[in-house]
Amino acid sequence: MITREAAVTAIKSCQEIVKEWEAWKPTEDEKHRYENMMVKPLGDEVVQALSALADMFFTTEVTNDVWAIAMVSDKLRDELRRWLQDRAAAGDGRHMPAIIDPRGSSEMWKAYNEIVAIMKTPAPKRPPSAKMQKEMGSDLRSIAMALGWWSAPSLPDIERVRRELVAKPEDEEYDPSTWVHPRERQRMKELKVEWDARCERMEDEFEVVNRRRAKREPCKDSVEQLANLPNMSVRQIALMKCMTEDAVRRELAFLGMVEQGNAIQTMRSKPDRNEDAEALRDCDPHDECGPDINARIIAMHQDGVRKKTIYKKLTMCLATTVSPQKVARVIQDYEKAGGIEAEELAGVASAV
Repeated sequence: MITREAAVTAIKSCQEIVKEWEAWKPTEDEKHRYENMMVKPLGDEVVQALSALADMFFTTEVTNDVWAIAMVSDKLRDELRRWLQDRAAAGDGRHMPAIIDPRGSSEMWKAYNEIVAIMKTPAPKRPPSAKMQKEMGSDLRSIAMALGWWSAPSLPDIERVRRELVAKPEDEEYDPSTWVHPRERQRMKELKVEWDARCERMEDEFEVVNRRRAKREPCKDSVEQLANLPNMSVRQIALMKCMTEDAVRRELAFLGMVEQGNAIQTMRSKPDRNEDAEALRDCDPHDECGPDINARIIAMHQDGVRKKTIYKKLTMCLATTVSPQKVARVIQDYEKAGGIEAEELAGVASAV
């Protein structure tokens, strides 16, 4: 069951990656062409973070205070998938002007911003008890309105307040721990109708998947083996493994792979540490830096290697997770520090 606390943690984690991308200042070589402009492309880290966030809420097992977030995440999931498919079909603007915005679609970002806005919306404050409000000088009508007690539409329940004022503490009706604001109660009532409809749609979808799964044996090859085959898509893997597409995406994310349109790309892999060292030595000669990626970035920068070339060299190392943003940030921090030695700056920039 996904709680509000877990949802907020996941959204904030995604926010950090998005903000890091927003702060990234790419070079002209790192930009993509779009509508006669050179624009900053959406990084794979952001795509993966947004996809993971949307997939997290593709379930009915959430608490009622997360319903709104889950339903908006459905929009994010659909729009992100549509943008990836359109971009894969039309080109991303690396070699020729892109038809699809490399920064993501406006609909996709609208859904993401709506999720963030819901997360930031504070819960209505609980009012003081009737006795406390009376001591503060409030009249019976105001107390009834603050507590959401109505005897009829637009008619505050004053008699109910009178009973509350003379009741013993253990007999008081108002309980701040369970009290819900009337507007919030009405909103949840309306939201439940939408939520029930969503649950019904998802049950139908899961039922279709389960029926298909029961009719055939799943492929014996692992998800990783299938993903490494040429021209393999998430949908094909899901059909071959008798899994849902979202289950496949979660498995791919664990393996360090991401869906790009109708294809699957490797973000990183996990070879032995000895293989890491050999791969690093093949990419640049700075053995004295060892496995310290930050130190190698700075050393290559001091050799006059361009940022884009540094990024390409290090991403050739199977076990390194290096992005253009990380390379640019490490060099920027190094230059701000006045060009101190690479080993002194090791660890300044956090991994992307």
